[in-house]
Amino acid sequence: MSIQFEKQQQNQTVANKLVFVQISVTVSIALVLWIFWGTGVALSAMLGGLICSVATWLMARIMFARGNANPGQMLTAFYLGEAAKVLVTVICFVLAFVLLELNAPAFILTYIAMLLLHWLALLKININN
Repeated sequence: MSIQFEKQQQNQTVANKLVFVQISVTVSIALVLWIFWGTGVALSAMLGGLICSVATWLMARIMFARGNANPGQMLTAFYLGEAAKVLVTVICFVLAFVLLELNAPAFILTYIAMLLLHWLALLKININN
């Protein structure tokens, strides 16, 4: 097994763990909100966090799908992954606000919290490597 393939597998594992942590924190936030503010607020928070988590997962899948890729292919995969992440997020936000009765603060704040978690996790990973 090549070193590059092993590194790519390691990166995919890290991405999967990040998505798992995002979903776990989302569920925890939703549970706390459910206890104090009820089902509507909790479901709004859950949806906001899940949109961020699914978009993160999709980006990781696209970025690491090629296996042993040259730097140009890796850059292209990064841009495609980021574009897919933004597109899915925008579509999900529009559908959520048009089709559902959301608690907007819970929805948006949980989404932002998962974005912050994503960036803080990446910063921690970068510092440790």
